[in-house]
Amino acid sequence: MISKMAVLSLKAETAEGVLSQPTATGCFLVEDLDCDLDWDPDEPNYFTSTGRKHEDIPGNGSITITGKIHIKGSGSTGTTTYTEPDWIHVMRACGCFGHQTTGATMGSLTIQESPTPNATGTSYSGLMNVNGKRYLAAGLRGDGTFEGVVGRALKFAFSLQGAVYSVGDATILTPSGMNTTVAPVFFNSIAAFAYDSYNALISRLSLSLGNDVQPNTDPNATYGILSYGITDRNPRGEMDPRECTTGTYNWHAKMLALTQGALRFKIGRAATGTYVDFQAPQVQIPNYKKGDRNGWLVNNAPLKFCGDESNAPWVMYLT
Repeated sequence: MISKMAVLSLKAETAEGVLSQPTATGCFLVEDLDCDLDWDPDEPNYFTSTGRKHEDIPGNGSITITGKIHIKGSGSTGTTTYTEPDWIHVMRACGCFGHQTTGATMGSLTIQESPTPNATGTSYSGLMNVNGKRYLAAGLRGDGTFEGVVGRALKFAFSLQGAVYSVGDATILTPSGMNTTVAPVFFNSIAAFAYDSYNALISRLSLSLGNDVQPNTDPNATYGILSYGITDRNPRGEMDPRECTTGTYNWHAKMLALTQGALRFKIGRAATGTYVDFQAPQVQIPNYKKGDRNGWLVNNAPLKFCGDESNAPWVMYLT
């Protein structure tokens, strides 16, 4: 079997942990796609006359599906509505939500973190085909990290966990309607990259959703797990701004003052429906350490995405 001959399809479930059969229309482009099965074995420790160890007993069956998606629009600018990108299901399974908005000349899609952990919201079923092998999962939810590297496409590395439904042989799906729009590259910002109104010179930016994903065990489930839920979250990130004089931007004083600055960048190509506008209204730098980037002095700065009842930790607009 060839590992790169693989596809992933997701479909929202109508009932928690009850399989909604994924289809060819639910496929989307994924980098580094992989899955792992875990049966959490029970290891007997019998006292015997010979001291011989006995067989492990397979326990709760779970599956973890990992990969990376390119953050991009659907490629269709529209006039009054916006076509959702096919990878939106990954974001929703990771506790985010998206809704369409309309404008005078084109529609847009707003994606942001849900105000509460997604422990009981929509769960997802997943189908992963690997060159003749089929893995079916139910009750999927997960965590992910936005990865921005200057000169590369903005990516979202995800890890979805769910209950094993079945494993068997099957003809690989032929994706239908998959979005092949080229993702915008993280440079030549339409709206300049800025933190606290300062145009920091960075080479990388990350944002982890910080989801705590836990199994929802069920003795009536085939393999002991009904689904997974997001029970808590702690959005964090990191960037590496080049060091500057305190007169230009005083990182030290801002840290001690517990300053919460807005972070924003917008990238994309004209008239292709690929604009990505990322905004985080309340971001704190709780610490920083000196570093070296190819001879440049930098600050390796962790980011805490705060948010509150009136502000989401981050919002991403696609147009």
